[in-house]
Amino acid sequence: MERAEKFLRDRIADGTYPTHHLLPSMEHLEGQTGIGRTTFNKAARKIAADRLLLIVSGRGVVVTDPDDFPQGDTIEVHLRTGERATWPIGNRTQETGGRTP
Repeated sequence: MERAEKFLRDRIADGTYPTHHLLPSMEHLEGQTGIGRTTFNKAARKIAADRLLLIVSGRGVVVTDPDDFPQGDTIEVHLRTGERATWPIGNRTQETGGRTP
């Protein structure tokens, strides 16, 4: 899991995956790196506990700013198509690794 976590954290830090943008699918990440989807899912949950990611059930994983973490019931997301969407957030304690915002 350490390789997957480092991969994601490095790309968040260098802006490859910018704030409010959707991460590539776990399948895409697996194909790009050879690291399994399950491992990426575990890494994403760990990073979500630090509020760098928000896991939106049934939709995807969004990069967030821990200093400006979403406080409402929605988040604006920049989709891979270049469009923007507003997604409902849902149960926040599950999506932030058990921590309430």
